[in-house]
Amino acid sequence: MSEEQPFQERRVAPLSQEQLAAITKDVLSAVLSKENIEAISKAAAKEVLESVYIEIGKNVVKKAFLIVGALVVAASLVAAKGDKILPLLKELIS
Repeated sequence: MSEEQPFQERRVAPLSQEQLAAITKDVLSAVLSKENIEAISKAAAKEVLESVYIEIGKNVVKKAFLIVGALVVAASLVAAKGDKILPLLKELIS
C-alpha cells in the first residue's frame, strides 16, 4: 500500500476587479457570442424594468385604497352623525 500525500494548501493572491472582469469577459466570449450577450443583457434590463413598474403600480394602488378607505370612513361618520360633525368640519375649514 502506498501512503497518501497530505493535502498542501496553496495560497493564491486575490485578483483585482480588472483581472476578474477580464477573465469573465474571456470566459463569456468563449461560450457566448456578442449577440447572445447583448440579447441576455436586453432581456435582463426588460425584466428589471417590468419589476420596477410592478412595484410602482402596487404602491399607487395601495395609496388609492388608503384614500378611498379614508373617504368611506369620513362619509359613514357624516352619514351617522352629520348634524354634529358637519359644524365641526365647517369650523375647522374656516
